[in-house]
Amino acid sequence: MKSLSLLQLQIAVLTVAGAVLPLRDAGAQTPPPSPLGTWDLSITGNQIGLARLTFDADFTYHGYQFMRPGISSTPTAPTSDPRLTGGEVTRGGVVPTTPPSTDTGTNFIGGTIMTGTWGFDDQRKTVGLLDQITESVQLVEKTITNLTVTSSLVNGIPVITTNEVVGTTNVFELVRATNAVSWRASVVPGKKMTLQAYLPKGRNTYTGTPVTALPDISGNYIGSGKRGAQGIVEFLTIQPSFEFPGLYELTGTGAGYGVDGWVLPSRRNQVAVYMQTDRDPFPIVVHTGAFNNTTRRGSLIGKDTSGNRYSYRFVHQ
Repeated sequence: MKSLSLLQLQIAVLTVAGAVLPLRDAGAQTPPPSPLGTWDLSITGNQIGLARLTFDADFTYHGYQFMRPGISSTPTAPTSDPRLTGGEVTRGGVVPTTPPSTDTGTNFIGGTIMTGTWGFDDQRKTVGLLDQITESVQLVEKTITNLTVTSSLVNGIPVITTNEVVGTTNVFELVRATNAVSWRASVVPGKKMTLQAYLPKGRNTYTGTPVTALPDISGNYIGSGKRGAQGIVEFLTIQPSFEFPGLYELTGTGAGYGVDGWVLPSRRNQVAVYMQTDRDPFPIVVHTGAFNNTTRRGSLIGKDTSGNRYSYRFVHQ
């Protein structure tokens, strides 16, 4: 299993939603605080996770993020593990999803590639506009029409009758949702950024500092803990991604299933671990929490696209 499936869950790309207002006071002597460079960011609010964003001098930005909803105090009831049914998946990139029965604006689980345009408002703050487009394969009820053919003898003559039978069935199909997103940031150049992203039903806060070199965390890991009340053990291997700087590719196996995914460490001793299994319905889980980049040990909390909670130990071997 080499890649995450674009059939099951497509890449969520953040595209430019419109132009950004330039700084109104063209004659200002002191330039606004600049966000130029690459930033290591933690996400809090409706979602929890990590991000890495690069702001370029041509007023564009790019990066990626991994996040999950915050964990409520009400535990999820144990369910049978959906990873143990049949299916197949291939790697296609950083892949997001949303829980099939929840609002994509507030319950996002997964990862996105981020691109867009930034500028300054009249209060010298850094601002940006974009659309967040998510695509996922969901179980949708559809109306189907079947033809039935019967034959009978009428006065010794064969008569063929065709009837339409209308019913419903559940099928998997692509469902697309778009959330308009704008954001505003306070920046201390080279030191600190606080960015507020305004979502349809709330906001996420991104806080962080410029990226610095981190220890190489490649190697073999054991992930262990609980999914709801069910114990799990997973054997994992991570290695640096050549396509996405700062990211690690993940592969591994659990009890009767395989996983592919990504690992994003942070200079603030945190990590986000994204996994997608190779069994239908291809659930995604995102773990986040404390992680020591030197000892390569972490204690994480996770949630998957079926709504299940995880407690998870992520330990280098």
